[in-house]
Amino acid sequence: MEVQSIHFPSKILKRSKGRNAVAAAAYRAGEALAFGDVTFDFTRKQNVLATRILVPPPPSASESWQWLDRLQDRATLWTEIERKENRKDAQLAREIEISLPAALSAQAREKLVWDFCQRHFVSAGMVADIALHGPGREGDNRNFHAHVMLTMRELTPDGFGKKHRDWNRNELLDEWKTAWEAACNEALAAEGAAVRMDRRPLAARRQELLDRAEATPDRIEQRRLEIAAERLNYTPRPHLPRTPYRALSRGLPIPDYLGKVDNKPALNKWREDVAAWKAAVQSRVEAEERADAMEAALEAEIAAARLREAEQAKAEEEERASRELQDAQEAAAMALFEGLKHQSFARIRVTAAAMLAYDPDPKWNAANELAQALPGIDLSDPRATHATIGKSVAALRAVEEVFEKDGELDDRHDHMTHSMRGLSTSLRIDGWQTTQRRMAEFLPEWIVRTVRHVVDIVAELIRTEQRATPTPQSKGGDSSAGETKPLPPTPGPRPS
Repeated sequence: MEVQSIHFPSKILKRSKGRNAVAAAAYRAGEALAFGDVTFDFTRKQNVLATRILVPPPPSASESWQWLDRLQDRATLWTEIERKENRKDAQLAREIEISLPAALSAQAREKLVWDFCQRHFVSAGMVADIALHGPGREGDNRNFHAHVMLTMRELTPDGFGKKHRDWNRNELLDEWKTAWEAACNEALAAEGAAVRMDRRPLAARRQELLDRAEATPDRIEQRRLEIAAERLNYTPRPHLPRTPYRALSRGLPIPDYLGKVDNKPALNKWREDVAAWKAAVQSRVEAEERADAMEAALEAEIAAARLREAEQAKAEEEERASRELQDAQEAAAMALFEGLKHQSFARIRVTAAAMLAYDPDPKWNAANELAQALPGIDLSDPRATHATIGKSVAALRAVEEVFEKDGELDDRHDHMTHSMRGLSTSLRIDGWQTTQRRMAEFLPEWIVRTVRHVVDIVAELIRTEQRATPTPQSKGGDSSAGETKPLPPTPGPRPS
């Protein structure tokens, strides 16, 4: 949410400064207004968007109040003020210049100004002459603003009465500024604009952000608040009078200041003003650059932290998967080989025959031989293969008869059979992880390769079965509970 400052200065239009209320009104409204024999013509002014005069309603329908109707005419209104004020140092009118949120639509800006002036000025008894201006040809294209000229005398049945001194209170001006901030933010919220107004000085807004940063326990939020505070760590632009501003905008030399400061000539005043204005602009640029650098460093830090978290999560997932695989391999090895040492020779030969069906070497894979000996045998699960071969003595015999037709395959069956007892003993003592590392010490390489392959197949089947079966942990919504991994491919038939 972008936060912008409000501009709500109030000043008095004074005759002692050579000001004329009719001329000021003509300039702000972009009109030609006559004052006696003089006409103030500002009809060439191009950035006037809308004007309106708001007059308090008469307290009664008495004819004595009908004079208020004349005040709807701009020339009449300010001519009467000029004639009423007969002192050479008279205060003619109060002018308030109000910045308008550029984020609002034109219609919303107009309504905001009309309603605010009616509520806070006209309802108090002032006549408000309002002119809405858009951005000029030079300068900020967001510079929508309103000039509000206010009468300073009470309204009576006989015309303008005494000066209302209470309207000069600084406390009242402060109340207006607070009300304007609230009115702007209400209008911005109604239009869904991502902008809010804040009337407080930059220093106060910055200090609030720093206080919040100090109080928050969240380090990232703390840094973001500090960055926002740094964006406000600049010198506000001082007011630059129209003449030097135009010269600056057009790239022209800054003219001499012909007035006086402390009753002394000050030809360089405008040049000094321009220098201060430029320094303030540069100050804001530098504040933005510092904040941008802080933000880039923070985003890099956040990205690095997220990368570390992702890497840590990946490592934890890999570790979990590794433990899960090891547990499944232990379970598979125990299911396949535990207790073989104490089994009958026939049961060991059943296990050995089942192992040969999963030899990863296509040359020696006995899947075709088993399918020939036992039509319909399930070769997708070594456990099912083992159960089918061990179902009966006749089943084992049928398999061995097929093996005997191939002398080399029959020899491999014998070698596998003799290896099973030692494998069972090592598994019981050391577990699968140690056994698989030591198998090469006491078993031929082809047997090691086949045994590991069968254990891996059964381990993956066990993991798949575990995922398909809800557990107290997975019932809570573990997204990996329903996932299944493809089984390792069952070796194809041995080439003839």
